[in-house]
Amino acid sequence: MPWWSPLDIPEGHERALQLGTLAVRVARRDNLYRLAWRHLDTPEPIDVHIGEATQTEDLGEGYEVLRIAARGSTLALSPRVAPRPIVARPDVPFTVSPQAEVRVYVNTPIWVSLRAERGLKLLPVVSVKPTWFGTNREGVPCFAMRTHLRLSESEVQRRPHRALAPVRIVNEGDDPLVVDRVRIPAPSLPIHADAEGQLWLPEIVLTRREGQEEARLSLGDRRKDPVLAEPSEPMADHAVVRAFNSIFR
Repeated sequence: MPWWSPLDIPEGHERALQLGTLAVRVARRDNLYRLAWRHLDTPEPIDVHIGEATQTEDLGEGYEVLRIAARGSTLALSPRVAPRPIVARPDVPFTVSPQAEVRVYVNTPIWVSLRAERGLKLLPVVSVKPTWFGTNREGVPCFAMRTHLRLSESEVQRRPHRALAPVRIVNEGDDPLVVDRVRIPAPSLPIHADAEGQLWLPEIVLTRREGQEEARLSLGDRRKDPVLAEPSEPMADHAVVRAFNSIFR
């Protein structure tokens, strides 16, 4: 079953989850859930781990704790889009020639929703760094990530706790476009799941017009896979955004 299936936690039991570098401990006792979480300072694993844990009040250092009153024994897990745009920074900048286009694939981090009846907590599956994307006068708050931008889907290392985003960059200008950062409008995108349990975002198309620094933002072909999470905010039709190489801090 996929990791977002409902998780049963009987009275007096505790479950341990790890999605990305996010470690979660969920204990249930006397109709009270104790939710504890932290991000591990270890390499990001490929798989998701969910299993039984031994109840203990001593979680060790670094855990944040939330208690939720709920009578049911089911904890609902579901993926969610990032609450801010994601700025993906490739290891090596690449160039899109004039009047050319390229498609790259970005493994974007997601957030996980943990819900027990009316109690809810949203957590990122990896530790993310807040950043500013734009100029000193104008821009938007984002989350930053360094990633490998792959030119082929087969080259992407699939991870069940990340959403794969195809990004098509179209350069309609007469000069080369050097790309060292790409802004992904995550809050405006739905999350899909294919038959193998891989999470996907719809194709993002960024078209740079001649003589312009901004790009026209649109969506490519809609995926036919089931939608697991709706966008958290709308995206304007044919929006013009600063999508590439901006002040990054």
